[in-house]
Amino acid sequence: MNRRNTFLDCTRAKAIWRLISLWGGWDFTGLDSFEHLLGVTVEPQSKMRRRLLLAIIYSTLWFIWKQRNEKVFKARALSIAFTVDEIKRSLFGWFKLRSKYKEVDWSVWTDSPLSCITP
Repeated sequence: MNRRNTFLDCTRAKAIWRLISLWGGWDFTGLDSFEHLLGVTVEPQSKMRRRLLLAIIYSTLWFIWKQRNEKVFKARALSIAFTVDEIKRSLFGWFKLRSKYKEVDWSVWTDSPLSCITP
């Protein structure tokens, strides 16, 4: 399977992107290339919003890759829900440590990460 199929086309990856889209408040589904995927950050928006969208994209790609490796090399299929939860947890830690929004609440984050950024 080539990288495009692994990250964008396989059934599990599509399910992860769908759940990340619902959580992230940005539609990452239906994108057919990495260029289109990364293009979502080009629209006019704040620097922090752009950085957060890129972090969501890169983190999701990383966890899809990790999930694939678990299945291929350890014969362990992680659930899609577990993978999405791991993406949220990982990004929450990054966001709190690397942004000016140190006081962001987990419940607000799990509802909508983009709502944590004030204009």
